[in-house]
Amino acid sequence: MLSAFEATRDKKYLDRAYTLAKGVTQQLAERSGGMVWEHYDTDWQPDWDYNKNNPKDEFRPYGFIPGHQFEWSKLLLWLDRHRSENWMTERAKYLFDKGWNRGWDAKYGGLYFALSPQEEVIDRDKNYWVMAEAISAASLLGVKTGDSGYWKAY
Repeated sequence: MLSAFEATRDKKYLDRAYTLAKGVTQQLAERSGGMVWEHYDTDWQPDWDYNKNNPKDEFRPYGFIPGHQFEWSKLLLWLDRHRSENWMTERAKYLFDKGWNRGWDAKYGGLYFALSPQEEVIDRDKNYWVMAEAISAASLLGVKTGDSGYWKAY
């Protein structure tokens, strides 16, 4: 939606991006304790058991995915360029910080792929795209906030 808005300048795409971002990062994340859970049921409640027996499924993963917390952080800051509201930066910081603090491998470096509902590491793989989303979000947060901690993460 953000790319469509930038390409066309049609406000309906910006409105849709805003609605999606607010819905996912505030309303849905609120239902799972603050982070964005990976799967929901037909009533938009977290499906805590979806693919629980197959947590290494890269395309239908179980759990909280740190990379998706970084991705939503990045998307909120991208949206902020076009329609800035204080909650966007605050949520972007929250999602990045949670993903980083729970997903960072303090012993070997890098970011883990998946966390349990209790935010414990359940998939220690370190997929390239998770790093890419973290780098992107860290740089955007560094620019937006001036916080050197984001540049350190970057």
